[in-house]
Amino acid sequence: MSLAIKAFVAPLIVACAMFMESVDANVIGNAIPEMAKAFGRDPVTLKIAVTSYVLGLGVFIPICGWVADRFGARTIFRLAIGIFVTGSLLCAASTSR
Repeated sequence: MSLAIKAFVAPLIVACAMFMESVDANVIGNAIPEMAKAFGRDPVTLKIAVTSYVLGLGVFIPICGWVADRFGARTIFRLAIGIFVTGSLLCAASTSR
């Protein structure tokens, strides 16, 4: 692969990963009213879902930085994308609420 292509592909991959994270964060906010209806709750009571998501990011981002330093950023990035895609596919395949 030529240097010009590598210089284009690497930022594109990182941009796609950041886009996936942004979409993921927005989905939970937009899904709260429907989730509340499915659980028979008031949407305001489900704010814990958003809080948990943000708290999870706050906890795991520094941990992932340490793990990437220890095992290599490329390896951990690939693993994280794989886990994210697998989790998303399993959520999409769910037949229950």
